[in-house]
Amino acid sequence: MPRINIEQKLFSDPRFLKLCIKIGDEFKATGIIIHMWLLGQEWYVNEASNRMIPIVHWKKRNMPNALLEVGLATKHKEFIRIAGADEYFGWRTQYAESGRKGGKKSAELRARNKRENFQANPSESKRIEPSSSSSSSSSSSSSFSHSPSNSKTKKKQKKVTTAKSPPRPSELQSTCRKVWQMYSGSYFNRYGTEPIRNAKVNAQIKQFAQRIPTEEAPLVASFYVTHNTQYYISRMHPVGLLLSDAEKLRTEWKTNRRMTTDKARNQESSETLFDRLEQIDKGEI
Repeated sequence: MPRINIEQKLFSDPRFLKLCIKIGDEFKATGIIIHMWLLGQEWYVNEASNRMIPIVHWKKRNMPNALLEVGLATKHKEFIRIAGADEYFGWRTQYAESGRKGGKKSAELRARNKRENFQANPSESKRIEPSSSSSSSSSSSSSFSHSPSNSKTKKKQKKVTTAKSPPRPSELQSTCRKVWQMYSGSYFNRYGTEPIRNAKVNAQIKQFAQRIPTEEAPLVASFYVTHNTQYYISRMHPVGLLLSDAEKLRTEWKTNRRMTTDKARNQESSETLFDRLEQIDKGEI
């Protein structure tokens, strides 16, 4: 459940007083700020959006421009940053960080208990030692021959000691991760559930990230889920349509002009009418 704390200092903030004047009602202004904070809290944990709200979602919630005019929120390219976001929502990142530290401490505690149990019962972990006669014969034979088991052990030990650290994710992998974060976040906001992710979806996300400029791909993916074309809505915005219409969606996002079936039909009708008028002028009809 989202947690919103309203402190007394809000009501003495000059920006809030300006908002009340623009809205014309203190209670409505307070409600608008609460809705803004709720929206900001949803996106604050999303690192792909730099803890800011995508403009498409800001407009979808019908947030008034008065919030930007009085300085309670600021525009940064395709995102909106809420003034004092770190103060209001910082507890969410602290909570997540404490959870990760708690999990790390639990793992360390289990490892320590395991070591203590081993020290308390060393006999259970000892291997069966060979007899003196067999040990002497093995020692004598070892002076003339090389044991294959020892060589395998050394090779294994060498592999362990020379193991390299895992490579850093590539730029494409980073873009794919951001695309998925923006898409899944927008999907959850629209449908109230997480989208399904599998091998097919991962491949589609990768192909989409390769067809759209790197810095634009996550924003286009988020824009797609807000698209109200009947075909997208009837299919519930799957990743497959995001991939198949990648260039179209990018143009619509860039120009802020969404092409729907009705608009396409109207343009087609207008073009047909102009063609007929031109034919009449030429005497062809």
